[in-house]
Amino acid sequence: MKSKIIYIAFLLLLKSALYAQDLTVPDTPVIDSVSVQWQAPTNPNGDVLISWQKCDSTDVRSYYIKYLNEILGAYKFLDSVDANTTSYLDSKVVTDPHYPQTYVVQAVDSSNNTSNHSEPHKTVRVFPWQKDENCETKVELTWNAYEGWDEGIAYYDLYSVKDGLTVYLGRFDDLTDLSFIYPLSGNSDYYEYYARVTSNYGRTSTSNKIPFTPDISTRPNFINFENITVDGNQIKLQFNLDSVADINNYHLMRSCDSLTNFSALMQFNNYNKSILDIVDANVEVGAHRYFYRLNLYNDCFDLLDSSQILSSILLKGRKINNDYSQILKWSQFYDGIASDKNYKLYRYSELGLPQIINNTSYDYQYIDNLTNQNFESFVGDFCYYISVDRGTTNSNISQSNIVCISQDPSVQMPTAFAPNGFSENRIFKPSFAFISSERYYFAVFDRWGNKIFETSDFKEGWTGKKNGLLYKNGTYTYYLMYYSSVGEKFEESGSFNLIN
Repeated sequence: MKSKIIYIAFLLLLKSALYAQDLTVPDTPVIDSVSVQWQAPTNPNGDVLISWQKCDSTDVRSYYIKYLNEILGAYKFLDSVDANTTSYLDSKVVTDPHYPQTYVVQAVDSSNNTSNHSEPHKTVRVFPWQKDENCETKVELTWNAYEGWDEGIAYYDLYSVKDGLTVYLGRFDDLTDLSFIYPLSGNSDYYEYYARVTSNYGRTSTSNKIPFTPDISTRPNFINFENITVDGNQIKLQFNLDSVADINNYHLMRSCDSLTNFSALMQFNNYNKSILDIVDANVEVGAHRYFYRLNLYNDCFDLLDSSQILSSILLKGRKINNDYSQILKWSQFYDGIASDKNYKLYRYSELGLPQIINNTSYDYQYIDNLTNQNFESFVGDFCYYISVDRGTTNSNISQSNIVCISQDPSVQMPTAFAPNGFSENRIFKPSFAFISSERYYFAVFDRWGNKIFETSDFKEGWTGKKNGLLYKNGTYTYYLMYYSSVGEKFEESGSFNLIN
């Protein structure tokens, strides 16, 4: 009986001991860090890695991971892991990427006793905002403070990722100002930002990596020169522009006889067409070679880009003594492209269409010998101009000023003609060159001084007939008045024979 009583007492003592152990909660876990992981995350806003220290309690069976429900203001169960695990990757809690997440860990023993919540740890979230100041696009980066480390925070490191390249933005140890403003460079339309925080004991945590697409005003992709032409006393230019660009404030710059010292000539603000035609009327086309450049500015008048520099062509010419030759010289066309240009020299007069008389890619002068020309096709001055084409396409990109050169008039009168003859000399009229087509007068008189023919048309001559009947053979006289191309008056008279 006595032994039975002792056995029962032992069982009661053992039960009491076991009961007392069940009432002992495990040690509270200590979280090392919570950090956002964004290498192929399940959660599009980044998975969160929670890491903690192993509890000293020997009977810990598992750990509970909980997160703070911001709306309810309470911790919600997320998941559990066995006692040998001291980290957990959260890919379940889907939150707004702009909000940080707060986690706690509880230890659970074999009697289902749970420890107190660990010290809560809050992730860092970075928030980018666009700020446009003085025509400069900037990003203001703000981030929340990491919470949970007893030893406190030493500093934050900030990073950006652009076109796959990570750029270190700087270290920030002023824990009262968690913000940073910096200007964007280039025309990239996609960035990513993240922060890494370090404690005073060297522990680290990484924030989310948040994408950011700035609203950047696009500048033109090209400003292409099309052509430059001297037209009368003005210069016409044409540019091909990127019409879809947001920044489209253009200034035409001009320099006289120089690749430097440009000054603004005219402005074209908010110009969104693909072709820009410009007329510069404030020029002396026969005296100067002009250089032009089209500049692109933003709304703050900061220079963003420029077209290539291009020049007009200055052509000059003069006659050489009195041998009916004239020398032409012209300036080189400049567009900043080191390729040969094809120069074509045109000549024309009042009666004829322009004809190419010289074609070269390396000479910048030409002597035009007129002695072998048919003078009757030239009335007034000889006029010239230069054109330049693109070579392979033969498309005209520039044309010079027009130069007209005056020669002394040349007039020859026949001494006889045969209206019914077999030669070409069947009409009596002067042969001439370099006379003016205006104020011309030609008359024929018989032997008694009677006027039998007159005309003011330099193309018309006397046929030796009246009403279809020939005049008699004999001697007749003529009177001729004409002007040179520069307005000098000439008169002459003489006699000739009509032969039938």
